[in-house]
Amino acid sequence: MVDYTSTSGYVTDDKGRRQYIDRNDAAGVQGTYLMASDRNQDRNAIMDPIITAGLKGSADDDTLLTRAIVILAGKSAESIQENLNSEAQTRASADKQLQSTKQDMLGFVPVSGQWALGTTSYQVLGLTYLISALRPQCFYQDADGVQHTGGVLALESDVNSEASARESADAGLQGNINAEAAARANAIAQCVSGVWAIGTTAYQITGLTHLISAERPQYFYQDSRGAQYAGGTLALESDVTSEASARESADAGLQGNINAEAAARASADAKLVSGVWAMGTTAYQITGLTYLISAGRPQYYYEDGSGNQYAGGTLALESDVTSEASARESADAGLQGNINAEAAARASADAKLVSGVWAMGTTAYQITGLTHLIADGRPQYFYEDSSGGQHTGGELMLRSDVTMTKFSNGSTRYTNSSAGTYVEHWFNVAAQDQQEIGFPTALSRVDSLQLTIDMGYSNTSPKSVATNYVEGTLTGTGFKVSLKTPAESDQAAGGLLNIYVAGWL
Repeated sequence: MVDYTSTSGYVTDDKGRRQYIDRNDAAGVQGTYLMASDRNQDRNAIMDPIITAGLKGSADDDTLLTRAIVILAGKSAESIQENLNSEAQTRASADKQLQSTKQDMLGFVPVSGQWALGTTSYQVLGLTYLISALRPQCFYQDADGVQHTGGVLALESDVNSEASARESADAGLQGNINAEAAARANAIAQCVSGVWAIGTTAYQITGLTHLISAERPQYFYQDSRGAQYAGGTLALESDVTSEASARESADAGLQGNINAEAAARASADAKLVSGVWAMGTTAYQITGLTYLISAGRPQYYYEDGSGNQYAGGTLALESDVTSEASARESADAGLQGNINAEAAARASADAKLVSGVWAMGTTAYQITGLTHLIADGRPQYFYEDSSGGQHTGGELMLRSDVTMTKFSNGSTRYTNSSAGTYVEHWFNVAAQDQQEIGFPTALSRVDSLQLTIDMGYSNTSPKSVATNYVEGTLTGTGFKVSLKTPAESDQAAGGLLNIYVAGWL
């Protein structure tokens, strides 16, 4: 159903149509409401002929309604033609029955000038014989009563002559049609499909044209979205035959070279080195050699397991090898004496060396090196575990550390372990009662402190004194000492105080 709007706020124009009107608050005009029924009937009315015509709606195509009208008008014309044909048959049947009666009354068969006149045709008023054309001419009157000259009508002889000519032409053309059909069928049998096995990995070949600039056919193809592309040019038969002729001519001249090359290649192949020999999983294939201009030497290339190409190093020339050999021979001659001397010195030194892996077994690690520790002035060793990990070992004692005498003034011994560096100091000082003594090296923790004293003022053997540090004064940097004799507890003591302290750095 399609009708003018009946929603609130409509106005009636001078033709009596209910129309929409814009809202105007200043003028007190409400405006017309937009209702779904109004909007839907408009869209539905437009879509109906589009769907009836067999088309599908599209928001991007504004020509759908026009196309639908054209299609439906064509169908209406077909329907009218069918009605006309049916009417013509009915009329012919009726005319047949009236012919004898009219002919008897008029002496001829009359034709109606208004038969099925309707609104799509005009009344025929008369027929005259046009002398210049030697054929009858019709006259008609339009809806306004204006008289018009119609066209010249064909005679029966015109129709018969045309029919004869058509039959003659048809007979002549039939052979051509049959021959063309046979040729087409034969050609189709030899044609190549543009979509054969196209799948999803190829595009359809859509055509061939002659490219003037190349003087060869060029093919065109269409992708999956329907976009057209120009492909390459195709070779002519003359290209192929020319190339074949040139190839045959070249082959004839090259055959001797080919035979010689084959012999040379066979000889060379016997000496070639495979680029994949025993490659396994620990090596890559050598893929090629090029001449590196900057180096003036060949450079090799290789391919990894993922197919990636890499440039390897440059290779030595024979001249490099011979030059190096010459230089080596010259150097060898000059160095031989040094080598012999070094060999003798090495043999002498080897006899005194200590093995870093002697009786190593599974319960020890290899000693890998020695360095001089600057801070402590002693050698430090390094070792390697069974997994190849490098580790720093402890410091080694000097000969003076091993041969020193206890209480020899200024003696120090360092012992390294996984817990750190353990230090022992022996030193002496001239001490008086209630004296503060400092350690040669500051310690983080004191484990042992031992004190003895020699009485310097006695002419006899040293007298024993009570020697102790004052309680609470011992730190990592020193302590406070108290010296007293047992018999002279009120007399200050003094002498050479011997000190041993041990602890951790």
